Amino acid sequence: LLKPLRLVKLLRILKFAKIFDVLDSLLRISPQVLQICKLTFGVALLVHLLSCIFWLLKVQYDEDFEDFVDSWHVQESVSKQWLLAMYFINTVFTTVGFGDISGSNNVERIYAIFVMWVGTAVFAYIISAL
Repeated sequence: LLKPLRLVKLLRILKFAKIFDVLDSLLRISPQVLQICKLTFGVALLVHLLSCIFWLLKVQYDEDFEDFVDSWHVQESVSKQWLLAMYFINTVFTTVGFGDISGSNNVERIYAIFVMWVGTAVFAYIISAL
């Protein structure tokens, strides 16, 4: 029960946004370049977070998790697991959806639908911000 409350610590990431203010004042970057940097960083951070949640759901709710890990040869490396989860979230975000990795139970399918909506909102935000 207490582990999900640790997610509140993620709010510390908001302090990282101050780095862009420092970069702006030190390097005198144009506002357009700074805005693109902020958008890129924000999307990368969001994709990372969604990838971690996807892997957590995969570990918790996939009955065939061991077979999944063996078939993708990622059992020994956390970085390979992260990369596989990033790959899945990026295929969802970019609407490519190769179909090689997909939700194998209802929890993962619901999460994939949620990620699709988040991806749509992110793209809408990016288009309106530029």
